[in-house]
Amino acid sequence: QGRLFDEAKFYKACEEVVAVLLQSIAPVLNVTYARVAKEAKPKAKAKAKARPKPKARRGGASSSDDEGEEEDEDSDDPDSFQPECFQLLGVDVLMDEKLQPWLLEVNSRPSMDIDEPVRMDEAPAGMRRCVCRDMDGDEHVHLPSKVDVAVKTQALRGAMELAVGRPKPDEYVEVNFAEHSPGGDLGLGYTLQVIARLYQLAGGGDKAFTTYGVRRALAPAIKGGLNPHDLDAAVSRWKHQGYRQSGEVEKDTAEIGVLDFAELLQEVAMVQPGVDEESPLDALAALIENCDPDD
Repeated sequence: QGRLFDEAKFYKACEEVVAVLLQSIAPVLNVTYARVAKEAKPKAKAKAKARPKPKARRGGASSSDDEGEEEDEDSDDPDSFQPECFQLLGVDVLMDEKLQPWLLEVNSRPSMDIDEPVRMDEAPAGMRRCVCRDMDGDEHVHLPSKVDVAVKTQALRGAMELAVGRPKPDEYVEVNFAEHSPGGDLGLGYTLQVIARLYQLAGGGDKAFTTYGVRRALAPAIKGGLNPHDLDAAVSRWKHQGYRQSGEVEKDTAEIGVLDFAELLQEVAMVQPGVDEESPLDALAALIENCDPDD
């Protein structure tokens, strides 16, 4: 319609979409990283059988070899292992008539292919016809896409550079999360981070959806007056409302069960003493603030 396209304004709007999205799924990424780091941690070396200590020499001199062995054992600390890894997400947006981007979907495993189908009559001479069903079965070949090569090379190369500790690539834009936080430090980001910590305390995908796991995570609330039997009943109701069962949650590569756990905590929050049924979010905030493992 002859409207000028403001590139800076468009990318600023995209930044807001991505910032709010990442704040929503950051707990999933954090818990997944913790699990992967635990699984990837190198096993502690088996201690060698202790050799008989030589008799002390006159004057109380001891063997320097034994001291060296003790230092070697103490220096091997598997808890210090922190794998350097990253996750690339593909964010699809739609633009409305005002050129405002809206989130369409998120791909946790975006394709890194760099080719595209091209019709045979547009392909360079001598190319062999591809037999796949792209382009509705029309005769075609696959050629490198200039757009895919440029975008995906920058994304993957930049992620690897950051993973090995190099400075932020020029093509990368640093997202200002504080500017786009829905509720400041005590808003969405804080709430989901506490829920992620409670999810891990409850036992992760294995036990977080059991009464035992929820009781363990919400022990401070129980001490503060939450009836354990009301808690158990709330967990049972939640399980029968059509949510995924724990067996299905365990099959996920990513720990998206954190988001299900947030729904479960919302159910439990409503059975706290003196809760206003008209303010479910306030009830959830009070519950998790009382049970934050980091406090």
